[in-house]
Amino acid sequence: MPLPESERHTFIVRFWRQPREIEGQPPDWRGSIESAAGGKRRYFLTFQEMILFMVEAMQLGEADLHALMRSQAHDADSEAEAQPDR
Repeated sequence: MPLPESERHTFIVRFWRQPREIEGQPPDWRGSIESAAGGKRRYFLTFQEMILFMVEAMQLGEADLHALMRSQAHDADSEAEAQPDR
């Protein structure tokens, strides 16, 4: 059964290299994230800032956030187990 529209969230994420003003320094990575539903956009320097925007836009409570983090950790563990030893 498809999820109701209120339970789905779509984001547009962009990344680009930003040249540094200091000669010889490698470029910095920058990003922006936009909520497709609300059109709000935020620029970020770290993945943590991007995740915080998503948490706010999805109006996740602490319990939802912990459940999401647990499911991501479980998925990563399952994927690691599926990889053959090298």
